[in-house]
Amino acid sequence: MACGLRSFLSHVLALLFWSDRDWNGHRSRKSSEYQHGRALDGPTVAVRCAMDLLLVVVQPWATLPLLRNDPSANGLKIYSWNFLISNDDLEDVVRHVRKQNADVVALLEIGEHQVDALKGLTEDYAFHVWIPDGAAGVAVLSKVQNTSFEILDLGGAGMPAVEVNLPANDRSKAMHLLAVHTRSPRVHPLRTKQRDRQLAAIGEWAAAKVGISYAVVGDLNITPWSRPFHQLLRSGNLRDSRWYRGYYGSWPAPFRFFGIPIDHFLAGDQCEVLYRDVDPYFGLSDHRPIVAIVK
Repeated sequence: MACGLRSFLSHVLALLFWSDRDWNGHRSRKSSEYQHGRALDGPTVAVRCAMDLLLVVVQPWATLPLLRNDPSANGLKIYSWNFLISNDDLEDVVRHVRKQNADVVALLEIGEHQVDALKGLTEDYAFHVWIPDGAAGVAVLSKVQNTSFEILDLGGAGMPAVEVNLPANDRSKAMHLLAVHTRSPRVHPLRTKQRDRQLAAIGEWAAAKVGISYAVVGDLNITPWSRPFHQLLRSGNLRDSRWYRGYYGSWPAPFRFFGIPIDHFLAGDQCEVLYRDVDPYFGLSDHRPIVAIVK
């Protein structure tokens, strides 16, 4: 129903703000007047373009809290945090992760110099994998019995991703979770292409998970309004867990609501999301952690 409402509103607003063409794609009288010198002024065009971007692309109504979002829900709690490679307050990281009491934790941007201080978490998480590789590093820790891990190089970007195979337990059905950090695009077009190849590979990974529960979590370095993001959702049959729950800006962390959501939890059809949020705490990181509860 929510997706239907979203699609309906998108089409209505597209009609309202692209009303200078009729149903057959021909210019309307307004466009004809433009040809005769009665053009819209620059500010008016700018406002209309901004409204098109906001209402048709960003779709702010999708952040309305219309779906169930229960932080006390009985399910599998997943916590993901890009805690920043230069973060040296590791005791605080350990303390805060323990406070979250999540069933599965993904830590991104982990270097060799941080592993020893963070391995105190293994007292609480019997199953874990550590890949210290600077800004590409990742660690995943799990409390779920008999969790197994597979390390992947998606899109040949040299940034390891971890497929977490979680057996059925008293909190959720069996599921496959992909913990991933894509290349930061910054200003170099090559980095953007590498990120987009990773996103395409994530979509292929998800599409291969037929008849089972699966999800993707991590810093994808892309906003939910970008074309490659929508291509990922379509190709992987994934849904954005933010939809009709909230905005959840995650970066830059100090901007809070005025930040942009580039850390994501994307769920397949068989993964029921009970709760989704961003953690207000971020310590010395530039990212706010994200949390999801699923079953």
